[in-house]
Amino acid sequence: MHVSTSVDYWDEVGEKFYTKYKNIRNLHTEWKRLVSRGLPIVGPSGREWVFKQKANWRGDMEWPVNQIINHPDQGTCADIMMLVRLMLSTRLKRMNLPEVLLLSTVHDSAVLDTPSEHVQRLVNLFHEIFRDLPATIQKCWGYTWNTPLACECSVGYNMGDMTEMKPTL
Repeated sequence: MHVSTSVDYWDEVGEKFYTKYKNIRNLHTEWKRLVSRGLPIVGPSGREWVFKQKANWRGDMEWPVNQIINHPDQGTCADIMMLVRLMLSTRLKRMNLPEVLLLSTVHDSAVLDTPSEHVQRLVNLFHEIFRDLPATIQKCWGYTWNTPLACECSVGYNMGDMTEMKPTL
């Protein structure tokens, strides 16, 4: 994979992205407008992001555009993964599976340690959790989620030896 340091190259990549996803361009434009007026960006969970102008390498004051368009996205994903962890914990207790351990969540992934006899049940459980997420988001935050939240489950003894598993719901 080629990674360019050319500003023009990345400007073109960004323009192609915004051409394909016009509503995201509109959202990012609205976020920049809010921030320039000193107002916070408020995410679906109620989390707020406030940004201030910073001096660039020349000493000129500018808005941290990369942070403005990235932090709300990443923060909202973190909030969603928090809901996933809570839903998982509640459902694992109901299923009486104390030997299933949640080891970590990183960005959009959850890593569990479990005996092999529970794997398919857990794959099904994660797909149920992701199916139920929009209703949980509505209940917890009063926000109508309208973007698909996909779930993929892979199983293996280590991260280098994984096999995707499908639900049997």
